[in-house]
Amino acid sequence: MHDRHQMAADAAGGETYNRIAELFGEASMKCTSMIRLVGGASFALAFAAAAGAATYKTIDPPGSVFTRPTSITDDGVITGFYGTDLFAFHGFVRNADGTYATFDPDHSQSTGPRGIDGKGRIFGSYSWNDRGHSRGFMRNSDGAITSFTVQGSDFTEVTAMDPEGGLTGTYKNRAGRSYAFLRSPKGKFETFKLPHSVWTIGYGINNAGVIAGGYTTFDDLPHQRSHSFFRTPDGSITSFDPPAAKISIPVAINAAGVITGWFDSALSADTKFERHTLCFVRHADGTFTTFRPNASSVETKPWAINAAGTIVGTYETTDLITHAFLRETDGTILNIDHPDSKRDTVPMAIRDDGVIAGNFDGKDGVTHGFIRTP
Repeated sequence: MHDRHQMAADAAGGETYNRIAELFGEASMKCTSMIRLVGGASFALAFAAAAGAATYKTIDPPGSVFTRPTSITDDGVITGFYGTDLFAFHGFVRNADGTYATFDPDHSQSTGPRGIDGKGRIFGSYSWNDRGHSRGFMRNSDGAITSFTVQGSDFTEVTAMDPEGGLTGTYKNRAGRSYAFLRSPKGKFETFKLPHSVWTIGYGINNAGVIAGGYTTFDDLPHQRSHSFFRTPDGSITSFDPPAAKISIPVAINAAGVITGWFDSALSADTKFERHTLCFVRHADGTFTTFRPNASSVETKPWAINAAGTIVGTYETTDLITHAFLRETDGTILNIDHPDSKRDTVPMAIRDDGVIAGNFDGKDGVTHGFIRTP
């Protein structure tokens, strides 16, 4: 992904990417060969249909040179982060009438909202103390912000929230190892990790309080492996991986318990790129579907899934341009690049009615936010 997008990911809480890169090396972030593909011809037809049907609206807080929406409510309220330069990012709320409010927790050096719910509660993380530390935060609809950290940790990153206000994410202990947490609506923390894990991260949580996450054990380190899991409210943890996966990272879980993420299997011999990443869908019955948008995609990652199971994400091609895709529940994949994009398009959120929020690199050299309406 383009440098400025990685800077934004770091600012918004890039623990997912950074921990894997740190443990396994940057090469492991480019992933592998195909298990099941969507044909290139059907992809081209889907792209043509999608381009003509949807409408796009560009959105930017005043003065922004980089806008990344991360979440959109049923009422059309959007949160995300923006920068007037590429050195610090701030939180924003775009109301349904198009007006903006911007915010930062006290002492924030860079603010990364991750989501907003129907009550207007915004959650995320922010960096402080020369960006060497991170705290979580919750912003209520009245603008009041509560910041927090797991006791004894100077790095706490929030990744997801359930409808009751329970939060999950990751924190680093004094030994520098990353483990997962669940913070109750009343502010009580429960921490957990997989046995023998070097790191455990909660990535998503659904309406039932089921957490989807990833982990790596000490035994995995020499083999550059990681695994996925889900944790039920009673504390039971089930580990899983897509078939032939070497690295698997779950990204999101919906109310039905369907989990989407990305994985890396064996080295691919049919490309100049060292590895390919593919997307997976783990259905509620435990079966898997794997895919990538077309035969030219070399790094495919989902970013969000809605209640119906529709997925949005990105794929990179050999020219290092990041494209956007939408995968419908019947397996149809549409290219949803912004029509005015010069380079990258990144869809970050999808509502149950198919409205998408994300960002694209404009021809003016500015990264803009967008709303896509089907």
